[in-house]
Order: sequence, then structure tokens, then C-alpha cells
Amino acid sequence: MPLGGSALINNTNQACIALQELTRISSEIFVLINSEKDREDAKVDPSRQHFKKKCEDLNITCHILERRALENYLSDRAVKTVKGEKYRSLEPFESLRQLFPSWAKEENWRIAREMKPDEWQKTDLGKFLIDLQPPNSLLAHY
Repeated sequence: MPLGGSALINNTNQACIALQELTRISSEIFVLINSEKDREDAKVDPSRQHFKKKCEDLNITCHILERRALENYLSDRAVKTVKGEKYRSLEPFESLRQLFPSWAKEENWRIAREMKPDEWQKTDLGKFLIDLQPPNSLLAHY
């Protein structure tokens, strides 16, 4: 469920209210948000830290990506497979808006579908995804 980026992940608690409502349906809710960091040594915006704390207060597991955004985890091989040779993957803190040619965020799933386990499993995103799986699932064995 998209949280609307910075429009909802802020100090107003709007996204937290929505998440609190979801806890009425399930106690197993996990949140993954972009760090939006523009360099490795940049600090995560305080509003994102505040949001993570609110999630923890609701017993919701929340992970802030180490890289800028989800699309920064897509491998060059997968990008080229889906989009063609003139495209390339993003550097860890590069913005998709800075890339030319780029792709629409709505295409991320197609590219992610092409990724192989060794391309994501050793990243913080991979650890987050693996930790979500029950011990006997196929993903947990990667």
C-alpha cells in the first residue's frame, strides 16, 4: 500500500493513523520506506525517523532503506532486460529523475521481477524481505 511519499510520511501523523486502522485487520504489518538520502553519509530526514518511531509504537516493523529509494536496488542486468540496452541502473543515491533515459516508477515491479536472488539478497532490502518470510518458505532459504 503506497503511503504517498513525503506527502504522508511526515510529522502530521496522517499515514500513522491509516496504519493504526490497518492494525485492526492484522497484527502482521510491515512498512518499507525510501530514505531519500542523496549521499551515503546523509542523515535520514527527521520526519521519516519520526514516522518509523510511530510505527514502532504501533508494533509495526518499519525499515528505512539504506539507499535512496526502491529503484536504487534494481540491478543493471534486470533494467536492461526489461527496458533495453540504452537504459542503466541507478547508483545507490541517484534520483530516478536525474537519469536519462529513465523509466516510470510504475515499471519498478517489472524490473524487480527479473532480478535474481544474488542481486538483492545481501542488501538491506533483501534482509528485510527474507526476515518477513516464515522459516519454511522458499524465500527464507536464499
